Amino acid sequence: MSLQKPVTRWGLAAILAMHGAAQTRLDLRTQTKSVDFSGASSTKPSQVGATLPASCTIGQTFLDTSAQAGQNLYICTAANVWTVQGANGVPYYAMNFTSATTVTVPGATHQLGTANLFVAVYDTESPAVLVEPDRVNINPTTYDVTVDFAAAQSGTVLISAAGGGGGNNAIASVFGRLGAIRAQTGDYTAAQITNAAQTNASNAFVGGIQDFSGAAHTLPAKVGLMASVPATCTTGEMYFATDANPGQNWFYCTSANTWTAQIIGGGGSGGGGLPDPGANGLVARIGSNATQSRVLTAGPGITVINGNGDSGNPIIALNTAVGLTNASAQANKPWFCNSSTGNTTYACSLSAAAPLGAYSAGQCVDLLVDTPNTGAATLNIDGLGATPIKIGDGVTDPMANEIIAGRQTRICYDGSVFRLPTALGMTSVSVNGAAQGAFSNLNLGTPSGLNWQVVPNGQTLNLTPMLDSATVPSLVASNTYTAGAKQSMSPSTTTAGLNLSSATLPSAPVLGDLATDPSGNLNWYNGTSWQLGTVADAALMAGAPIVGDGTNHVNVGSTTGSGSFVMSSVPTIINPVITGFVNATHNHSNAANGGAIANTAFSGPVTVSSLPACSSSIEGSRGAVSDSTTNTWGATVTGGGSDHVLAYCDGTNWTVAAK
Repeated sequence: MSLQKPVTRWGLAAILAMHGAAQTRLDLRTQTKSVDFSGASSTKPSQVGATLPASCTIGQTFLDTSAQAGQNLYICTAANVWTVQGANGVPYYAMNFTSATTVTVPGATHQLGTANLFVAVYDTESPAVLVEPDRVNINPTTYDVTVDFAAAQSGTVLISAAGGGGGNNAIASVFGRLGAIRAQTGDYTAAQITNAAQTNASNAFVGGIQDFSGAAHTLPAKVGLMASVPATCTTGEMYFATDANPGQNWFYCTSANTWTAQIIGGGGSGGGGLPDPGANGLVARIGSNATQSRVLTAGPGITVINGNGDSGNPIIALNTAVGLTNASAQANKPWFCNSSTGNTTYACSLSAAAPLGAYSAGQCVDLLVDTPNTGAATLNIDGLGATPIKIGDGVTDPMANEIIAGRQTRICYDGSVFRLPTALGMTSVSVNGAAQGAFSNLNLGTPSGLNWQVVPNGQTLNLTPMLDSATVPSLVASNTYTAGAKQSMSPSTTTAGLNLSSATLPSAPVLGDLATDPSGNLNWYNGTSWQLGTVADAALMAGAPIVGDGTNHVNVGSTTGSGSFVMSSVPTIINPVITGFVNATHNHSNAANGGAIANTAFSGPVTVSSLPACSSSIEGSRGAVSDSTTNTWGATVTGGGSDHVLAYCDGTNWTVAAK
């Protein structure tokens, strides 16, 4: 074992100088260790060229100047196998996000230095599950990556640079990389991918939805001239003929080698075309392979709904504003004129769906009014103006009540006025089927106590005499007569004009009622009780004494006798007021007969108006009254009140003496 002396700085310098002078090259692999080139102004550790060497040994590096930026550095990972090392040497970039619908990773952040990126999204589950975003956008200039989601998501965005290894066969594009790029491990051609469509190959698709809705344009069919329609086809193929009539360009292969136009008038050889019919129109076939537009016109009473077919098939329907329906006719809508003006200026509106536009000759309406006419009347329909109503001659105003309230009458417009139905002339009259002769006029008199009810002109005439209850008492009605009115009933030679049969007196009479009781006596009701009426059994002459028999009968008596009194032709009875005597035997002519009646006392109570006028001749008289307006002692008594007092005549006035 020999000891070696360390080489000093000056010794190493000498050695280097010596080697330099002799241009001796160092083998850094065997002659140095822990070589540090960090202070070098530049280094070139890799072989540089535009084409990868055909052979290499493991660990060898190569910078391909013809590759895209970020895909230049290759390492020989196995004998003669070069593998690209990604962009800037950074294999991928990951960023977490929470509850976001849009995630943006700037290019300056991921620093992958290329737009050729793979973007994947994983959720927060364990193990993580791949999430399909709605949209991924990579800015070709800034390399910013934007990921959009339909709903808020949480997880991780993973971005890696496009890379891989493999042969050096150039392909047009793969996974978004354009231009001549080198094939890498993981790259595929369209032929290697199931369901990938190619423009230069026969493409067969398996089950699933081929969604082209997001494409800016689609060209699903072969395009060419009519003369270039392929001679052969497979069922389902499409062909667009550019020189066919507009609307007849599409052809489908409906069976092997058979093309069929998909529009009327088409066919393998073309057709007449389908013109635009415009609004409210349709296309009609006018011959073999020929069509022409037609306007869909609504006739009277017809309505065309959706004539241009923009929301379905056109509909032809009855215009109920013009055409009469069963429902309208049954409801009398087109001609029912109901006036509720409260006067004879009649007015109405017809069906709201079809108001009257103008009066026209021959037009008729059914008029119903709430007020009978008293003479001339007018009618205004739907605001067209008040028009006179005449009788059938078109000139004469109707008489009162020819238009009856609540009775529907058909009237017709003659061009100037509305006419009531024409009256039919009465040529003959029959009663109970027996002809009574011919008449040009029939005048119905109205005798006292009768009314006539006559139907309108032109209708069957029924004459009905009726009792005028305002003049003749009715058996079934309460008859009231004006003051001073008299009911005169003259008896015939065989019977009287009024007969009251005997019966039990009514239990609820009113003042003035007359009745005959079971004994045949005539009674009258004074407002409080039934009173017997006085009946003379013989003629009573003035000055003859009369005698009562104890009932309501009186007879002529002798000049003297018990209970008799004399009737005077002009009797004068001053006081007291005598209301009545039954079996009277006292005439108070002397003390034996009860004594004289003082003329200063009155029976009562009575109303003040029943008292004689107070004067000096009756001063000191007294009387009980029931309707005094005061009960103050000494006050003057006047009637019309409700106080019951004893009245005293002081020679001038009746005054309150007691209460």
